[in-house]
Amino acid sequence: MANAIRTEYELGIALDALWSDISNDCAQCTDPDCKGYVWLTKGDKVRFIDNGIPFIRANGIHGPCFIDSYRRTATGVLDPAVRSPDCPHRLSTGLCTIHANRPLPCRMYPLSLEVLGTGEAFWVLHTNCAHVRRLTGGGGLQPLIEKIGQLLDSLAPKLTQDVLGSFAKVSELSEPTLDESDIIRIRPTSVSNKRVEYLQ
Repeated sequence: MANAIRTEYELGIALDALWSDISNDCAQCTDPDCKGYVWLTKGDKVRFIDNGIPFIRANGIHGPCFIDSYRRTATGVLDPAVRSPDCPHRLSTGLCTIHANRPLPCRMYPLSLEVLGTGEAFWVLHTNCAHVRRLTGGGGLQPLIEKIGQLLDSLAPKLTQDVLGSFAKVSELSEPTLDESDIIRIRPTSVSNKRVEYLQ
């Protein structure tokens, strides 16, 4: 794989190129975004530590990590009962205070990894996104899907395993709540407690 994307850094560059014209749509977007418990990859955790950005680790030293958007009780105990808390790094203007160091799930969006109601995990494209809606209306959706497929094809197996490994830990803790009418399935993955397998 001569032109493979081998590192999270290279993947970030590829994602920035994929979404190079998304900023104007984001500036005008009124969809609820930057919510929920955003998971971190190994590379994300290193950057967060290096830059003093707080995060939460669930279920011990080998558990998944998340942006610290958890609410606290009056006694300071983490309260995971809120399903979609606001991201603490998003300003009221919509700007992100950690944009340069934002985690991979934020860089990917509106592409994401999701577990569907069947228990299957997919790479999906969210259609409840102003950018995707604009492309859909202008005939640009199919070219975008093709570009996403090319990007996924370019991922080196080790990088794919690392990303899906981080996601697998998250999927073990959460129940599928996704409205599947708001996504386009791009490509399946197989995620389990023991292994993460990428399916072409």
